[in-house]
Amino acid sequence: MRKNLCKVKSVLLGTLIVVFLCACGNDTAYYVETEESGTKESQDTEQCSMDEQESDESAKMSIYVYVCGQIQKPGVYILPEGSRVCDVFALAGGFTEGAATDYWNQARLLTDGEMLYVPTIEEAQNRYFDGNATSHESTDDSSKVNINTASKEELMTLPGIGESKALAIITYRQENGAFSSIEELKKVEGIKDGVFSKMKEYIEI
Repeated sequence: MRKNLCKVKSVLLGTLIVVFLCACGNDTAYYVETEESGTKESQDTEQCSMDEQESDESAKMSIYVYVCGQIQKPGVYILPEGSRVCDVFALAGGFTEGAATDYWNQARLLTDGEMLYVPTIEEAQNRYFDGNATSHESTDDSSKVNINTASKEELMTLPGIGESKALAIITYRQENGAFSSIEELKKVEGIKDGVFSKMKEYIEI
């Protein structure tokens, strides 16, 4: 009887040990699965961060250039850093008829935020023309335009003076006589301080 009882106890003890080990094994398996899942999520997060970083770097490598004037499709163009003037002209559809195609050095590297104005042939030949809208180079007295004797065409070579303003100067001169000073030009219709300041270095009486 006792031997049978001992056998039963041994069997029960063995069963408990097996159950315990199985339970522990399940816990361990669950833990390993969770750890692997966490690692995958971490890798996905890292990959996402890397993608965002590459996107940011790609955006930083782009430049914006504004093209206008005698070009087929004026506008702002986005180009890769390191692009040249010829690249943006090609994107803008090329030149219009009458454009001064050799005004810009087309092999020059572009910079972010710059503007390229393509002038007409006539504008490029004008000694006062400045495609960058910067201050004009100084000139000596021998190249100045005499506002009392200049023709319409000569007056139109002055910065800020188109055909209508040139005709207005001639009309004023015919009605009021010769200008007594270059400042008197500001009495002409359409010529205010802004226009006068652009041309005062290039005129004389």
